[in-house]
Amino acid sequence: MKLFGLGKPSRPRLSPEEILRMKAAIVERHGAWTAHNARLCDSVWTIKEGVVNFDEKMRRALQIAHDFFGPDLSGLRVLDLGAGEGGLSLELARHGAEVVYVDGREHNAAKARFVAEVLGIQGIRFLCEDVRNLPDFEKKFDLVLCYGLLYHLDAASAFNLIERIGRITARVAVVDTHFSLADEQREELGGESYAGRSFREYPDDVSAADMNNALWSSIGNITSFWFTKPSLLNLLNRAGFSTVYEVGGPLVYDFHDREKDLRYKHADRSTFVAVRGAESQVLTSPEVNRLPPRRWPEDLGEQLIKTP
Repeated sequence: MKLFGLGKPSRPRLSPEEILRMKAAIVERHGAWTAHNARLCDSVWTIKEGVVNFDEKMRRALQIAHDFFGPDLSGLRVLDLGAGEGGLSLELARHGAEVVYVDGREHNAAKARFVAEVLGIQGIRFLCEDVRNLPDFEKKFDLVLCYGLLYHLDAASAFNLIERIGRITARVAVVDTHFSLADEQREELGGESYAGRSFREYPDDVSAADMNNALWSSIGNITSFWFTKPSLLNLLNRAGFSTVYEVGGPLVYDFHDREKDLRYKHADRSTFVAVRGAESQVLTSPEVNRLPPRRWPEDLGEQLIKTP
């Protein structure tokens, strides 16, 4: 029987004492881990045993990859944008994928490289780079991941990133993001109007050093733009994705209040799976082929009705 998804053996080549010393040096220079709780050996974790942070979203991302590409991910080309501490990159590489990790902070990249080194994970190319300055890639990616990133960009940068994702995705892109529940302002982007609201990331007098050290905030922009869900869906369709799914289950919480040991799901955050597929042509009722793809209106609520 052939077993998929187990990855190559990755027993640490270092002793627990050596791993602890290396981890302490990383923490001293780059700060403690806050998202990905990787097991480095039987007795050493990046955070500590029993803690689940971003790892639940990582499990769902892995499941999405298996759902679309099958049980064997060997050779799958993956681009992980805003990769943070590298949870998604490390896990998919361990399942045999060829991953390009991209994050704008060396604090994050150093932690991801450390885990890859300790666990002997290969197949990851690390790029410490702002996603607004992505290099040209020779080939498209089967799977593009954009987790916790889009809502940290200004409107034009977010628009350009989605357009770029559309061009470099061969099959599936996964976008996990906050969106605006209110249509407070409009942005003209690419000749079309998109709705959303501004989100203040920092005070006006923030320093570049403070911005770089704020691992859960934007890089280079004080204010970000959150698209409404209709605008986000329209933007993904415009970028060339034929179908966009919103993941409903299994439920994954967004925030864990450790003091109260309570988990919360943000009402304004969701995971979207955008698929690039062949254009469909209906054969039995060809008149429907004359209809152009519909855009989501911002006022769709006025057209929602309840069944008597």
